[in-house]
Amino acid sequence: MNVYEIVTERILDQLNKGIIPWRKTWKGSEPVNFASRKGYRCVNLLLLPFGGEYLTYKQAIDAGGNVRKGEKSHMVVFWRMLEKENLTWASAKKTLYSIYQLTWSTRQSPNTRSARWLT
Repeated sequence: MNVYEIVTERILDQLNKGIIPWRKTWKGSEPVNFASRKGYRCVNLLLLPFGGEYLTYKQAIDAGGNVRKGEKSHMVVFWRMLEKENLTWASAKKTLYSIYQLTWSTRQSPNTRSARWLT
């Protein structure tokens, strides 16, 4: 199954449940990357279930966290235009975890992050 089919299937599943996926259903902030602080945009707003901070498995380990056993990741789509003779799209799916799906060492927790994570 390619990325387009996965995204279409998720949107249709939500519509069949009576959920309008492009409506903001969470209160508070929109989804952002834990390390870069950049907000997720476009179709990724439809794919992430709620606002807050998300990070990759590697980012979690580097920040002193660990994904709890049994937690399921959330898919987001990374894409960009490739500069070639025939302009094409490059896309790939990435998996993310919410900060609430992690366990944190006492050295590094989401509330006591070092200043380098806040830049």
